[in-house]
Amino acid sequence: MEVERACLPAPSAGGFARPQARFQAPPALLAAWLVMFVLTGLAIFAPVLATDRPLYLRGIDFKGYASSLRELPIMCANLERLLGAADPASATKQASPASQASLAQESMALSLRLGVLEFYAPASAQDRLEDLRSGWKEIDQHVSSKNLAQARQAAASFRMRAEHAQTELAAKDPRLELSRGLALRARSSLPALASLGLLDRILMLAWFASLLYACVVFLVPPRVLVGAAQAVRSPAPWIAVVFVLAALLSAWSFEEAPRAPRDYKAALQAGDLVAGPVRFALIPFGYSEQNLSEPMRPPTWSASSESGARAPVAGLESMAAALAAVEQRYGEPMPDSAWRHVLGTDGLGRDLLARILWGGRASLGASLAAAALLTMIGTLLGAIAGWWGGRVDWAVSRLIEIVVGVPTLFVVVLFAALCPPHVLPPGLSIVSIMAAFGWTGVARLVRGQLLSLRNDPFVESALTLGASEWRQLLLHALPGAFSPALVAASFAVGSAILVESAASYLGFGIAEPVPSWGALIQESSNARNWWMVVFPGTCIFATVASVNALAESLRARLDRN
Repeated sequence: MEVERACLPAPSAGGFARPQARFQAPPALLAAWLVMFVLTGLAIFAPVLATDRPLYLRGIDFKGYASSLRELPIMCANLERLLGAADPASATKQASPASQASLAQESMALSLRLGVLEFYAPASAQDRLEDLRSGWKEIDQHVSSKNLAQARQAAASFRMRAEHAQTELAAKDPRLELSRGLALRARSSLPALASLGLLDRILMLAWFASLLYACVVFLVPPRVLVGAAQAVRSPAPWIAVVFVLAALLSAWSFEEAPRAPRDYKAALQAGDLVAGPVRFALIPFGYSEQNLSEPMRPPTWSASSESGARAPVAGLESMAAALAAVEQRYGEPMPDSAWRHVLGTDGLGRDLLARILWGGRASLGASLAAAALLTMIGTLLGAIAGWWGGRVDWAVSRLIEIVVGVPTLFVVVLFAALCPPHVLPPGLSIVSIMAAFGWTGVARLVRGQLLSLRNDPFVESALTLGASEWRQLLLHALPGAFSPALVAASFAVGSAILVESAASYLGFGIAEPVPSWGALIQESSNARNWWMVVFPGTCIFATVASVNALAESLRARLDRN
């Protein structure tokens, strides 16, 4: 009884258990966490921080509406031509697989045009559009039931109705000031958010959840959270919230206009897309958006940006005339603004800051994927060798010795050079090779740990209770060997970033136009273009140094425990 009392926490004056002391971390470790957290967040939110698509747009796509209305009868004629391959006398005539694919493609395109008309047309035109929609559904039903003769008749009827509707549904074009036509209604859309995939949304939720969790752990004193409120200091509820929100987001799609223009800036500038309020991203440039009027322009806040702006119009001495030659597109800062290109541009006039943010997605994603894959391979082989020993241990040990002698960077470059990009993308090949030849350190640590754990009393007691060997390995021995593997995986992230950056620098990394930090450094070796080396190189150095610092602190903490 005395032993049990000694193990209980001392009660406080309020009746609750005394809260534990708040976690204290060295400043260097906090700086490493902060650097990795910021770099990861910038990479995750790159699609909404640096994009040429508006974040919010309210307007009317006159060009898309007019072209959709004009193309309706043409597409119906194409449907009639495809359906004409069937014998009208046979109501059950079946088309070939190629014809069926063409019919399905034409039917989807026809539905898309109707969607554009319904999106912008006013309420007074919805009856006519509903009639066209019912005609298209009739065609689609006959095509789905393979009744091609009746589908052809329905397509002919639909074409006549679409021709009659062209005049009735014509839009009033503000550029031509037509007195006749419909006054279309402006619609709101979220083009940049609509391009996000489910994985992007999950990662954004996870980043926000980790930010809130860090604020609770480091900023809220433990004495404030008592009783059930202490659960918020555990990561489990935050992970559950992320999964629940991700499940809800899987059924939620941000709205974008049907058949939206590929180049929003050009459509807005030409007047084809007449908009009211438009909100672009903080960096209104896409990672592959070119502007040949300002190649290799230095950061616009620096004095050297004058020569960069003058370069496209050599022979002009006036700075104002040089900046006037810079092409300014819709939604972009002024050519003489210090915020136009904060980190400069590359040889094709692409914004370097946007490419660095998107390059972080490629570099960090490839390194984390490679580290996770090599950790799984090394843990599996190390566990097999350390648990069963004997000939299995001898075979795995010889395999480790062979793989250790192979230079990973050389194999990555050789494989990327010989493997055609259409067979295996360069990014995937880099991840595969780094995982195939980088697992040896993890395997050695797990093997050594299991050699010492397999004869421990708690493992032998599981055998006495009738547990199988696989159950002993997976549930009893392997969790004790996972801590060294986690430390090795943390160091592997830094090594993977260096290998990916070196391969991209040599020209064998992720294919253009997708950027990576190593490829950005490779784009210019001229010392005059210092920004092309300094900023991506700083990102690589900060990431590797932070990851290694975190791995070192994790190893020291596990050694103390």
